[in-house]
Amino acid sequence: MLALAAHHATAHYPRRILAGLALNILAFSLLALSTAVGDAGAAGAYFAFLMLVVGVASLATGLAQNGVFAYVAAFGERGAGGGGGGRYMQGIMTGQAVAGVLPCAVQIVAVLAAAGGKGGGGRGARGVFFDGGGGGGGGGAALCGF
Repeated sequence: MLALAAHHATAHYPRRILAGLALNILAFSLLALSTAVGDAGAAGAYFAFLMLVVGVASLATGLAQNGVFAYVAAFGERGAGGGGGGRYMQGIMTGQAVAGVLPCAVQIVAVLAAAGGKGGGGRGARGVFFDGGGGGGGGGAALCGF
């Protein structure tokens, strides 16, 4: 615990944020460049490469989030006389919550909006989400518990 407290005093959080962003750029650039390979490589090798890139992207996200949280925690309220940054920390936490929920909600809405899609045996997205994706009849509760 003392070692962490001593390291906290000398940590440079903006550098940690920038390192996370640089690793994220590297990971997604490698991912974009991997599409040029196409079917030339073996599936196992591409899967290993993909898992490595996912690991690098996770490390980058962890560095950036840790840096942002630590940087914001050092901000003090006006007139409060000290650190804490409660209002700013609430903003960061709200942003994290929205970033976690919004993509899933948008994807569900987009799939439900594509009613003429091929999912669910020609019945559109309703068959995928409500009937378990089966072609005919009620195949059970897939996602929504109906």
